[in-house]
Amino acid sequence: MDELHRGYRKARKYLRLTAKAFELSDANFQRLFGLTKPLVRLLIEDLTPHVRQADRNTKIPLNLKVLVALNFYCSGSYQKRVGQDFLTCLSQASVSRIIREISQLIAHNLLNKYITFPNTRASAERTKAGFQEKYGIYGVIGVIDGTHIRLSGLNRASAHSFFNRKRYYSLNVMMVCDSDCYISALNANFPGSAHDSHIWRMSDLNTYLERKCYSSQNDTFLLGDKAYGLTPWLLTPLRGNLSRQEKAYNKWHRTARLSIERTFGILKNRYRCLNGKERALRYNPEIASYIVASCCVLHNLSVIASLPRVDATMYGNDSEIPDTANARMAMDVCSMGRIVQRRIVNMMNPHLE
Repeated sequence: MDELHRGYRKARKYLRLTAKAFELSDANFQRLFGLTKPLVRLLIEDLTPHVRQADRNTKIPLNLKVLVALNFYCSGSYQKRVGQDFLTCLSQASVSRIIREISQLIAHNLLNKYITFPNTRASAERTKAGFQEKYGIYGVIGVIDGTHIRLSGLNRASAHSFFNRKRYYSLNVMMVCDSDCYISALNANFPGSAHDSHIWRMSDLNTYLERKCYSSQNDTFLLGDKAYGLTPWLLTPLRGNLSRQEKAYNKWHRTARLSIERTFGILKNRYRCLNGKERALRYNPEIASYIVASCCVLHNLSVIASLPRVDATMYGNDSEIPDTANARMAMDVCSMGRIVQRRIVNMMNPHLE
């Protein structure tokens, strides 16, 4: 009976601490958890149906677990800072387990709800109109790039595949975004040694856009840097001795491509657990990929709700070298890509170089 009484008392304590977190000022709440109170309540509501009954019966309520995970995503640390009284009753081991549980819940159940590629006519037109309004050319449906998420504490047997060309261990995460920094596609399952273009070639999105292109809908394309191979559905910068119009094309391409660098910057500065300049994720690659996916879902929630953006320091793989496999790409695909590329070059004002 004493054990049961202690359990009830601890459960009531957890509930009080959760309520106390929601009593924080709006500014402090958003600083600690990255989202507004209504968005956190929406997130909890979205996750509740997916919690196993056995987990619902544990003493730590879902509300508190979500707050713990959000705080880790934003701080990247287990350390207890001023104002985080809701953490004082939890051990580091408990916090670590909660982060795993909530990250898996979000990645498995909310990824496809909040990260969606514009695959209907109406959504594709809205996305292309957004790029046209900002950058002046119709047809862009997204900007693609990869970014490295630093890892540590990897198993020695598999660590070599995560060692990237920048000489640290990482995941190489492929993302596509629109002109408003909304993430429309994500792949966080490849090790740091994988090249951007390899991840792209293996993606379902590449297959989808290729099929769209060959079904006569070839007015839709992504923009990518020199690491990717030129195709009609992914346009890259021009190289070599360029005319004024071709230089203007490259300037337009580079300017529009800043959308993805800005997205990386906003994501990593809001969710500092991904900011490899300060710390690495000390989780195995599978859990790390769930954490990345969760942060991307939360980023999109912020974009949808038009939350103020954090400082968007630029991140990306701009120095990614071209993949030699691109040279083996079918010549007819490259030729078709050059036709689309040339059509846009001809629209350029040569004075914009």
